[in-house]
Amino acid sequence: MHMLINKWRLDPSLNALIHTETGEIQRLGEFHYILLETLVNHAGEVLSRNFLINAVWKNRVVGNNSLPTAIYALRAALGDDGRLQEIIKTVPKKGYVFNRDFITYPEETVPAEATPEAASPAPPPGLSHSPPPGSLRSAIKFKKVIILSIVLITLIFLLIKNYVHYALGNPSMPPHAGGSELISKDETVKDYSRIRIYHLHSDNDPGHAAQLKAHMPDALRAINLKLEAQRMNAVFYYSESVAKLSLSLLIQDDCHHQYQLMLGIQNWQSSKPNLNSVVYQAAEKIINEIPACP
Repeated sequence: MHMLINKWRLDPSLNALIHTETGEIQRLGEFHYILLETLVNHAGEVLSRNFLINAVWKNRVVGNNSLPTAIYALRAALGDDGRLQEIIKTVPKKGYVFNRDFITYPEETVPAEATPEAASPAPPPGLSHSPPPGSLRSAIKFKKVIILSIVLITLIFLLIKNYVHYALGNPSMPPHAGGSELISKDETVKDYSRIRIYHLHSDNDPGHAAQLKAHMPDALRAINLKLEAQRMNAVFYYSESVAKLSLSLLIQDDCHHQYQLMLGIQNWQSSKPNLNSVVYQAAEKIINEIPACP
């Protein structure tokens, strides 16, 4: 039995959501899909931030904004409103809860087997007759396949052209558990053709100007060259304090598969060369581990 969430069907083989009416496919990153499954499996329960981080990222180092960023991506994919939060609701100081009312289990109809008694007699020679019901159903099904194929090809074209909007939605962030707004500032520069950069900070913190490109230009330049060679694209989300830099890197390959890297770097301002080296080596490792497109 298939489970639907707001007319989207979960496909674990693709780590994707498939719309039941349009056939649109939204591929999710590995951790985004695990997060969605965790929320759905515990629908109606308030899950704490620590529970979700341990269930999804397990023993990996995760930045402070990794969970809110992933929650926002799921809301955008499911058509949820970040302010109304009808599907995934933020419970202040407690965590998140998935609304079980948006989960449906459509009944699957099984066609009745034809019996000899129910079979229609053959028409007399020379008389025209309507096509058998099975043939008519096949023709209708074939037309639907053609229409869905055209829609799918169009969506894939748009996805290639605007992959960030499909994968992540609008970069502005929803309210998080602390009660303040999470703001996203676009710091993308033309020097890095394969990289987009977003600076995250709360609404009561004005943030600092372009910290990432100011402190690690060498790493960004080298990562961009690596992405160009592999025909991949990347999005950096980051937030910083005096003591710690939190990075979330989303990489998308030529097959539209997404891979995620989380980094939390202490004393990040103490040495630019070390910062550039650590970030580049971590990004290079995950890029090299991404399997080639079939």
